[in-house]
This record gives sequence, C-alpha cells and structure tokens, in this order.
Amino acid sequence: MEARILTLRDKPDVLDPSCGEPEMTGHSHLVLVVDDDGPFLGLMCRFLERLDYEVLQAATLEEAVEIAKEFAPEIAFVNGHLPDGEGIHLIRPLQEADPDVVVLMTSANRSLQFVLAAMREGASDFLSKPLEFDTLEEKLKEHLAKRKARIESRNYQKLLEEAVATRTMELGEALDKLSRVNDQMSASYAEALELLHRAAAYRDDDTGHHVSRIRLFTRELALAHGLGAEQAELIAQASAMHDIGKIGIPDQILLKPGKLTPDEWEVMKAHTTIGANIIGGKKTPLLDMCREIALTHHEKWNGGGYPAGLAGEAIPLAGRLVAIVDVFDALTHARVYKPAFSTEKAIQIIEESRGSHFDPRIVECFLPLIPRLKEMEASFDEEISAEVLSLHARRQKHAAGEGI
Repeated sequence: MEARILTLRDKPDVLDPSCGEPEMTGHSHLVLVVDDDGPFLGLMCRFLERLDYEVLQAATLEEAVEIAKEFAPEIAFVNGHLPDGEGIHLIRPLQEADPDVVVLMTSANRSLQFVLAAMREGASDFLSKPLEFDTLEEKLKEHLAKRKARIESRNYQKLLEEAVATRTMELGEALDKLSRVNDQMSASYAEALELLHRAAAYRDDDTGHHVSRIRLFTRELALAHGLGAEQAELIAQASAMHDIGKIGIPDQILLKPGKLTPDEWEVMKAHTTIGANIIGGKKTPLLDMCREIALTHHEKWNGGGYPAGLAGEAIPLAGRLVAIVDVFDALTHARVYKPAFSTEKAIQIIEESRGSHFDPRIVECFLPLIPRLKEMEASFDEEISAEVLSLHARRQKHAAGEGI
C-alpha cells in the first residue's frame, strides 16, 4: 500500500469527500514527522513509506499540535528545536490525543540535560542525528510492540475490573439471600463460597486453593483446641471469607511483586474492614462469624496487629485460630512477593512468634498438627472436587423444584 505524505496545508484536500479520509489498515501505523529541515523530512517520509506506514508531516510546533489533535498519530518523530518552540512541548498534546503514543525525540544536541528533560516530559526514546537507518526499523518494531502490550494490558485490566465488580455484586446478592432464607442457609452458603472463589480467582490465581486449605486446616485446629464439632465446623466454614475484602484492593497493590510502601500497606490493611463491610451486619451465626474472622484475623496477641490493635483474649478465638493457619499457609506457598518457605522454616517463624503474634496455647495445639495438615494438603484437591460435584447436584435438585 502506498503511504500518503500529509501536511497541515494538505488537510482540506485530504478531508474532501471526493477523496475520502486517509486509508488506514490493520497492517499500517500512523506516523507524524515534525522537523523544519526539508531534506530530512523528505528522507524520513520515503523511509517510512517504504515500511508501509501512513505518514503526516509538520514543520512547526503549531502545525504539529493541530495535526495531533486531528489525527492522534501512534508514533511521532519530533525534532528537539523547532522554529516556534522546543519539541518537548509537543509531547503532552500528543499524549492527550493518544496516551500510548510513541514519541521519539530527534536532535543533534546530545547533552545529558536535553535528553533527561525529554525523558522526564514523557518521550519514549532519544535518537541522535544523523539517524542510523540500519537500526531504526527494528527500534520502531520494538516500540510498537511495547505500545501494543500497554494497550492490551489496559484492556485486560478493564475486563478484569468489570469481572470482579460483577462477581462482587453476585456475592452480595448471595449473602442477602442467605440472611433472608434461614432454612436454605447451607445451600446459600455454598453458592456464596463458590462466588467468593470465582471473584478471588480474578485477583490471585492461587486464592481458591488457599481458601480451601484454610477451611480444612481451621477445622482441624479448632477441634484440637477443644471446640465441639458443630462450633469447629462453623468457624471452618466462616474462615473461607477471611480475605474477601481483598477484592476491594487495587491490583497494583495486591499483586505487587515487591515490598509495599507505607501508603500501599495502609491500603492493603483495609481489606479487613472492607471484608467486614461486604459481609455486613447480618444476624445469622454463620455470617456473624464470617464478619468476625474477616475483621480480626490480622490482630496480634501482643496488640500490634490491625485494624483495631486488639490484644490477648480481646481478640475473638476464631480470629486467633485463623491467624495462625493463614500465616502458615502463606509461608509455605509462593506469593507474588515471595517464594514458598519450607515447612521447617515456617515452623521456626511460628515458634518465634509465640506470645507476640500468636496465642501461645493455640501454637501448642497447632505445631503437633502440622504433619497431618501436610498430608491433608496433598489430597485436598479430591475433597474440593467432591464439594463442587455436591454443589452442582444440590443446584440441579433445586432447579428441578425439589428444594434443598
């Protein structure tokens, strides 16, 4: 396809209905070349035409700003010094027209001050004149690939956020149903749990398995601590909701691979109160327990936890039980910010946190359980599969009018 060379003065003809808009295809990109050097402009346009790019050109800052507003080029070669101003003043108008525009500053001025000023303003790269055309084609491909990746990432993020919002709404509806229909509590909880898994899975690939292990391990620890089977089961079921508030934490914080800044950490800590607010003040034993665990599973025995800084037995027992199970599971499995620790290393950390982070009596109950918990973890996939099949069977019965 033959690329068109356009200038601002050409625009009335280009937009004439008889000749139509500049033809754009999925195989071409729109490039703006801004330079007051006529021979350089011609050389660049011929080079880009050979590569099958659509080309616009401007000799002044004023012309370039108008073209940027009208055509939103994907790539711009901008001379550092133009007759009516500095080239870096064009970067912002270009970004306003297309946030992902690739801006390549061109200049014979190789001073560090000039290069840094251009990069701070938002330039994608600096090309020293005379240009090395032998490598320019590959450089263009590299920048276009980065541009494409940014656009795809943003579109994926948007879809992700929409999906999470949908799942959160579904979860809220399921919880409302749970509070209204007491005789369907078991089935409603299963539906809410499934929605939790689906919502959380959009934020963290391993969250579904993490929740299942927490539920499994919490039940065993509650029994070992001396609770009856009914109370242990209630706490175990409610433990699945311990991190539901994380669906309200931004991805750039929740999925950050490195250490959080103090401000980011404050946002992350809010998942406890967010979770409690999502669950709400429903007056059923199960939902009350869900809210209690979501709110208190990061409190510490010595009062150094969050969100309320509770200490000792002021922390509800369910929160103390889930706290140690949650930490053990986090230590022994990889997260975006850390690799998995060995079981021995996790035991050492928990023992060192006895009486500071964790209730000493619960630590005494938990440590002897670890070999059994690791055995259960090895086969917990089978239990999850059976649970899903059971849920589907109950739903089928309900759909057939048999009730649950």
